[in-house]
Amino acid sequence: MEDVFRFGRFEVRPGERQLVIAGRPAVLGARAFDLLLKLIEQRGHLVTKNDLLEAVWPGLVVEENNLTVQISSIRKLLGDGVIATIPGRGYRLTMSPIGADVPVSQRPDELVGMRTNLPAVLEPLIGRDNDIAALSSLIAEQRLVTITGAGGIGKTRLAQRMLHDQRNALEHGVAWVELASLTDPALICGTVAGALGLQMGNGDPLVSLAVALAPLQILVGLDNAEHLIDDVARVISALFERAPRLRLLVTSQVPLRLAGERVYRLGPLALPDVDEPWEEAMGYGAVRLFVECVRAADRRYEFDPVTLPDIVSICAQLDGVPLAIELAAARVPMLGIKGLAELLEERLRLLTQGRRDAPARQRTLRAALEWSHSLLNETEAVVFRRLGVFVGGATLEAVISVAWDDEITDKWEVFDALGSLVDRSLVSIEGHETPRYRLLESARALAVDRLVSSGEEDAIRRRHAQATTDRFMAVTADSLRGKTGIDAALRSLDSDLDNARAALSFFLGHSDALGAVTLAPSLSFALTIARHAERSSLWELVTPMLREEMPTAVRAAFQAACSGHWYWRKPAEAVPRALSAVGLYRSLGDVDGLYRSLGLLGMATARAGLQQESARACAELRSMEQAHQFSPRLRVMADVAHLGLADRMGDVEGMQKILNEQIVLAQAAGDSANELNALSTLIDTELVVGKASEAAAHGRELEGKLRGTRHLSSLAFSRVGLVGALVASGDFESAHEMATLAWPLAVQFDIQFPLADNLALLAATEGRDTDATKLLGFSDAGNAAAGLQRQLSEQYAVDRTIDLLSGRVDSATVARLREEGTKLTLNAAARIAVRERAKVANRADA
Repeated sequence: MEDVFRFGRFEVRPGERQLVIAGRPAVLGARAFDLLLKLIEQRGHLVTKNDLLEAVWPGLVVEENNLTVQISSIRKLLGDGVIATIPGRGYRLTMSPIGADVPVSQRPDELVGMRTNLPAVLEPLIGRDNDIAALSSLIAEQRLVTITGAGGIGKTRLAQRMLHDQRNALEHGVAWVELASLTDPALICGTVAGALGLQMGNGDPLVSLAVALAPLQILVGLDNAEHLIDDVARVISALFERAPRLRLLVTSQVPLRLAGERVYRLGPLALPDVDEPWEEAMGYGAVRLFVECVRAADRRYEFDPVTLPDIVSICAQLDGVPLAIELAAARVPMLGIKGLAELLEERLRLLTQGRRDAPARQRTLRAALEWSHSLLNETEAVVFRRLGVFVGGATLEAVISVAWDDEITDKWEVFDALGSLVDRSLVSIEGHETPRYRLLESARALAVDRLVSSGEEDAIRRRHAQATTDRFMAVTADSLRGKTGIDAALRSLDSDLDNARAALSFFLGHSDALGAVTLAPSLSFALTIARHAERSSLWELVTPMLREEMPTAVRAAFQAACSGHWYWRKPAEAVPRALSAVGLYRSLGDVDGLYRSLGLLGMATARAGLQQESARACAELRSMEQAHQFSPRLRVMADVAHLGLADRMGDVEGMQKILNEQIVLAQAAGDSANELNALSTLIDTELVVGKASEAAAHGRELEGKLRGTRHLSSLAFSRVGLVGALVASGDFESAHEMATLAWPLAVQFDIQFPLADNLALLAATEGRDTDATKLLGFSDAGNAAAGLQRQLSEQYAVDRTIDLLSGRVDSATVARLREEGTKLTLNAAARIAVRERAKVANRADA
């Protein structure tokens, strides 16, 4: 900061902390002096009340009337006209320092003598430092720059800041021209001339304006050109031909599409991850703006860092759009952060408390969106509202399938309309290889509102549900036939999971049993075991809707997929459904379907302990393999059946052979989950044959590879197995540590009972006989409830535990404690299962 500031007869000397008036020291309190320095530092700009309070009373919460008192004391000495009050916002120093110690580039516009029409007080720009730097470079190099972006994204504020910074860079300065209020294109030239203070002749307005601008070296900002875009483009093109030193900065929701135009697309404010520390999160534009606006609405509002995830979620749902964030923040003093988050679905009704001095189109969220919507042609408006049914975006193919009908005769009209919506920043493009088109969330709220009022909501939602079902079924079928790798298929469907959920909700809400039953198998495939709870809920909801009169192919696919989901935890449910699928596919003559359903039958019967039934299914599988060539994906499923049978027969060598084959097949099928599961089971067989050290080493290696990946179910199984290997190898401390990590994940995927068997062995090895026996009972009850028999690795742990107990605890006590264990709750079992009891219990609750 400079040593001395002069304001006419006033001097401010920061180093001496002294105010001098007409050469004489004046008495000014310390707080008032600090406040004056802050205003001088930000001279020419609005300084918010919050900024002043933080600067003068750092770290303290004080009432705003303290600020008013200090401002009053300064005005008594300097006069009423020195500090301007901006109602509800803050203050601005109206006198600027003059003298040799102030560089010309810092002098105010009135000293340079140029008329700008820029607001006397510039709105603060939060989170736009990178945009300011990038746009400054672009303006210095190009004659025509257009800032585009969604309504409310902050184009106007950024452009005004750019003109303010450039006001002394050109010989004739800068000028600001507002076009939003114009409805007649014929008035464009006159409006520009009036804003610049130019005299125009009586001839053609465009020619007259060009002649007047020809000698000027000036940067002109044209704000809100989108509603007159063709006419503005025509005017600019003509002006550039006759005014070679003219430069233009335009704000518009769409580009001008002129030669030499450079488009700067203004994006949303940056958002942190939800787990960022509060201090770091405040460095992101969206969070900082939200917090600043809340504090502007209520200085006394105190933020709790615990609410950061809700703040990030709110800003994300508002697409990082500054106007929407400001409107939302204004509601916080009344609703609180949680209350605002809960009501955000009704954003068009909720976000209505804009500033009274803002343009009408920016006083409510609906008004801002309606402004953008009013610029759409009829086809664009139809496509816009129909896009509202998509959740999380859609591919071009999906958009056309939903938006195109008799009302739009040519599908290329949909294509062109979509491109226009992208240009207007109502729709964003995500992805590269397969672009996805997504309505911004606030725009989607208006689209749904328009869809409802159009009377076509039900028809469009049904079309969306059917198109989504068709896509999921096609991708799932291709993955089974080997046309698409499993991982690739899942990645493809993952981006449309929200659309599939919406489709299922539509079918359920309209009691469309056939639609729900048809969608369920491919949706279950897309959910994967990683979403075990959601997938189970899906089958519980839809299974009662299955009807005998439904098409055979639909019933066959449903029964097969349902069996595949339940075979691990509920084989009693899975076996009859697999049998049904076998019969249905036989009647259809569908060889692939029959082979798949036989594999599912072999898996479910083996899991249920029905060895003979499993052997018959596996024998038919082998016979079919000799006569037909099946995809690696289907072969993997058959190998799971063969593996289950070998396990029941105690054939460890056979299991190892099958697992090695399964790994190769899974790799060929692009099926990383089954590859990892096979590796995990292969490690379990090492333990069964007495290679505990090798099993522990390989288990650690696999667990390390899985940690931090999306393969949570494979991670859960690997940790359960690793606990057993660590116990068998004598590394009890590591076994306890791994058990702490394994328990909550095992509960998530419903495999806590195999883990309990391993932990029973750990307890028995450490001499905790009562805990060991109760854990066996806990596992007994869980397996019995599901109709399961223990697998080889599980039985291995049980047998070793009983051997250890037999020499120390009598059989009657063992029986009694084991019975008590059958009544243990999940939390009670967690408390005795691992050493870090409270920690594990809390995780189990979660």
